Amino acid sequence: MNVLVVGATGQLGFRICAGLIRNGHQVRGLTRMGSARSGELKQAGVEVFHGDLKDVASLDAATRGMQIIVSTATAIVAGGAGNSLAAVDRDGHKALLAAAVKNGGQKFVFVSVSPGLPEISPLLTCKRDIERAVRASGLQWTILQPSMFMEIWFGPELGWNLSQGTGQFFGPGAARANYISIEDVAACGVAAVTEPKSDNQDIPLGGPEALSCVEVVKIFEQLSGRKFRIKKIPLFVPRIAAVVLRPFNPKVASLMAFGAISDRDDLIDLTKARQIFGLPATSLATFAQKQFAS
Repeated sequence: MNVLVVGATGQLGFRICAGLIRNGHQVRGLTRMGSARSGELKQAGVEVFHGDLKDVASLDAATRGMQIIVSTATAIVAGGAGNSLAAVDRDGHKALLAAAVKNGGQKFVFVSVSPGLPEISPLLTCKRDIERAVRASGLQWTILQPSMFMEIWFGPELGWNLSQGTGQFFGPGAARANYISIEDVAACGVAAVTEPKSDNQDIPLGGPEALSCVEVVKIFEQLSGRKFRIKKIPLFVPRIAAVVLRPFNPKVASLMAFGAISDRDDLIDLTKARQIFGLPATSLATFAQKQFAS
């Protein structure tokens, strides 16, 4: 299959590209000019195509000859002028969909977010808006709805250093979630390209266990043999920030909104994902063991 991956240089998109190449697909990765990982994509066998979700002409060119379009792209951590959530996550994806339809694409695979999250932030509003647009596009489609990524939520971006035994989370840490490895999401993204059972399906994705942050810390401590030092940030901090920053900085407001709802469970029913993909999911303990080993 000829597959276009949008967001190809990101953590998830890069893994999907690599998996598609291993499975024998012809892969084109849409990247912005000067992207740091373009060289790695080329070495992996990916055709690097320079373009931008804000550039309609580049989307038209990128989708020509592509049977499947997979998008993991988001501007939530992207810098640069004009890379707003509205311009990239919303309008850019709508333009990408239109280009795929125009150029005879067969299927659109969109990586969204957990179905249980409410539209309380600009990012989540964009994600749900594009979900609706994908379903109405006339293409075959798959919408993957993963829970929180282990590598992000327990990584340095959010104040964790597993090798030093430190971390932080919002509130008391009692709410449970099916934290999922990026590797598992990538495997599902690769499988969705050719798996007919995934056609026209919303597919929630999560790890095999529903764990609270407190339970996660206990796993880290048991496997590392050390006591972790944890900073607990009061919930009023992200709640106020999410509201105050929304008119001025929708990206940071969106990130704060995730923290603001971290006192509520985000539980994923894995039945559909297992029936469609039949993939084993990485446990939090397995993820932690790999992190400590590295």
